Amino acid sequence: MVKKASLGNTTVNVSPFERDENNLSLISKKDTIKDKKWMLLNKAQELLKNTNARVLGCQKTIGKVEIQRSGDVSRLGGVMACGSVWLCPVCSQRIAFERCEMIRQASQSGFNMLLVTATLQHNKGDALSVLLDALKEALRKLKQGKWWKTFRERFGVEAYVSSYEITYGLNGWHPHSHILIFVSKQIDIDEFWQRLKEKYVKVVSKVGHYASLHHGLDVEKADENAGDYLTKWSLGSELTGQFSKNGKGLTFWDLVESERKQLVVEYAQATYGLKSLTWSHGAKEILGVKDFKVEKDDDWKTITSVSDGLWKVIKSQALQGVVLRLAVLDDNGQALNDYLFELEKEVTN
Repeated sequence: MVKKASLGNTTVNVSPFERDENNLSLISKKDTIKDKKWMLLNKAQELLKNTNARVLGCQKTIGKVEIQRSGDVSRLGGVMACGSVWLCPVCSQRIAFERCEMIRQASQSGFNMLLVTATLQHNKGDALSVLLDALKEALRKLKQGKWWKTFRERFGVEAYVSSYEITYGLNGWHPHSHILIFVSKQIDIDEFWQRLKEKYVKVVSKVGHYASLHHGLDVEKADENAGDYLTKWSLGSELTGQFSKNGKGLTFWDLVESERKQLVVEYAQATYGLKSLTWSHGAKEILGVKDFKVEKDDDWKTITSVSDGLWKVIKSQALQGVVLRLAVLDDNGQALNDYLFELEKEVTN
């Protein structure tokens, strides 16, 4: 199965959209479909204006804007994709889908899987950058030295992949790490949890913070859906376009939607350079995870081009989703061209 390429700062083809036969009836008239991610992108860019955040460049034109199609999939050409996992609701959704698929590959490796969630105590006045630094340093100390080597041998730890999740609640910022651990032995999970949490509490203390022995670290059995936990920084499934809700606080996208500018800027600064997903040394080889293949450019054909003026309207009104859906509505692109013609008439009038 051919997969989509990871996004970079100057990608000219972005936002593939697959035809959904069950939802074609939704495209009955203009402006009734506005994917939430496109509106959130506009809001994020407005809130982060005058910063150096990469998301500010997303959807900027870097050539003639084209609507392209390959079979029942459509995409935008000639516009920039920022590739920002933490700050862009468009790019993060696609990247999360790809990485979720990689984790599902890993889940077929035959090893038993445990999902570890680690956090530390936080208060309303704690800066997110301080909490993240403490959590990263504690986890680094946890996975080094003789103790960790002995622990891995005892429980048959073969590989792991980890990510960060950040929410905001009544007690301020709540960063935590999800670690999916692959073990080759049948183990006592309670013993695994007891040994790991005791060590974790100690290393958190060494970095000047506090983690509860009962709530600082949790362990549970995992299955092929574990990828959903490790990619919660996305907006949910690329296939459905739904938004993830964790019920444990406000996500970054919630903060953007409610226009909490100070918190949005703090989040952007704290996550700068933060890896969204990290594999242990040799994990991909051990787990049989393969890289994605890049789609061939010659599979795509241009349905229509969009003028600079019309593109500004499409972007400002978050109509990219409408355009991408219409591009695969019929075989000759007539529905899309009719829509763009009517939209341009309204703009010029």
